[in-house]
Amino acid sequence: MACFLFYTIYFSSLDDISQFWYFLGGGVLVGIILGCILARPKMVKVGSSILAGWGGYCVGLILVETIFAWTQQDWLFWVVTIGCAVAAGVLAFIFLDMIVLVSTVVLGSYATMRGVSCYGGHYYNEFTMAKMIKDGLLEEIDPLYWAYIGLFFALVLIGGCVQYRALKKERNDKARSEHLYNR
Repeated sequence: MACFLFYTIYFSSLDDISQFWYFLGGGVLVGIILGCILARPKMVKVGSSILAGWGGYCVGLILVETIFAWTQQDWLFWVVTIGCAVAAGVLAFIFLDMIVLVSTVVLGSYATMRGVSCYGGHYYNEFTMAKMIKDGLLEEIDPLYWAYIGLFFALVLIGGCVQYRALKKERNDKARSEHLYNR
């Protein structure tokens, strides 16, 4: 968003480079202030929704550029990007705990498999896999690679169950303590 604002305001008058530094410094200052406000416990969902909205906007941009580019309709750009931003923001607000749970489980499982593969070998990087699949070399893939994939999904399932149980226990404990407090 700051990039759009910067280009809108300063693109035609970049003769003085100090304007760039003022804009950058102001953006950093505003970002720090907003970050401190939105990091408060009661504002975490709002901050997460704003961040998810930005991610949804970026997904909308990708959709417009890949799927809807042939239409050449300006209104479709705005409908898709703003629609994706609003949808992602609302979903993040409603399902924040589950989104955090799933994303940490997937990231942790992936990092574990990549870390193990650094020592164990037999793991292709994603670009090599895409090229092998494109070239029709699916039969040439090392069977141990598929073991890594299976272990990744097993870790996602196990980690998801463990974290969900912990989240459920935390919610129950919180509800119990609020019930005792309100007596």
